Amino acid sequence: MKKVKKLLPMERETLILDKLKASKILGINELQGLIPVSRMTLWRDIRRLSLKTNVRIFHGGVKLSDTPLEEQEDSLERRLSVNADKKIAAARRAVELISENQTVMLDASSASNYLALELDRFKRLKVVTNCVDIARTLRSSPQIQVILTGGLLKHETSSLVGPLALKSLADHSADWLFFSATGTKAQNEVIDLNPLEIEMKRAMMKKSAKKVLLFDTSKMTSNRGAHVLGRFSDFDAVVTEKSVWYPASEDLFK
Repeated sequence: MKKVKKLLPMERETLILDKLKASKILGINELQGLIPVSRMTLWRDIRRLSLKTNVRIFHGGVKLSDTPLEEQEDSLERRLSVNADKKIAAARRAVELISENQTVMLDASSASNYLALELDRFKRLKVVTNCVDIARTLRSSPQIQVILTGGLLKHETSSLVGPLALKSLADHSADWLFFSATGTKAQNEVIDLNPLEIEMKRAMMKKSAKKVLLFDTSKMTSNRGAHVLGRFSDFDAVVTEKSVWYPASEDLFK
C-alpha cells in the first residue's frame, strides 16, 4: 500500500489556493478528497487562509473573492476571533472610564462587543447601540437599559444602518461613544471599509459628549479601508490593549 505524504500546513494552504484559482469555488467534501487531513484540520487551514488572502468561507465550502483583502468587509464572527486578547484587554481599560447612571453608545464593532461583556458590573446604565449582537449580550443584564436603533440589518456585521438607523439617533444623546475602525491612513487618519457604517459612527459622534476609539495596536499599522472616518485629533481618547491616551492626537505615532 502506497504511503500518503503528510503535507505541512503551508503546503496544504498552497494546494487549496491553487485549486481555488482554477475553480473559484470548492465544497468542503471536495477539499477533503484532495487533501488527506481531518475535517477539523482542513477548517483550521481555511480559516488561516481567510485571514491573509481573499479566500472567503461560506456554508459548506470556500470561494475565491475578486475583491482585494484590504477592501473586504469581515463578518462579526471573524472580527471577534482576530486579536481577541488585545480587544479584551482594551475593553477592560475602556470600561474604567464609565460611571454609574451614564449613557453609553456602542457601535457594531468587535471591540464594542467585548466592551459590552464588561458592563454587567454596573447597577444602573443606559446603552444605545446599532448592533443586534450587543443588544442580545445585554439581555442578561436587566439593570442595563438597552436601546437598539432601527434600520437596515447588515447580516454579516450584525449592524443596523441606513436612514431609519440615523433617524432613530435623533432622540438620544450619550456621555460616551465607544467605537472602532479598520485601520489608519497617513498616520493620522482613521479609516473604515463601509460608507453606511461610517455614516452611522459619525452620527453617533455628534450625539456623544466624549468619543473614544477602541483600537488594538495592530490597527495602527493597518491600511484596510477606503473611507476616512476622521483624524485621531477628532477623538477624546484612544484606548488600546496597552494604554489610554488623552487627548488623542498624532502624537500616538511619535
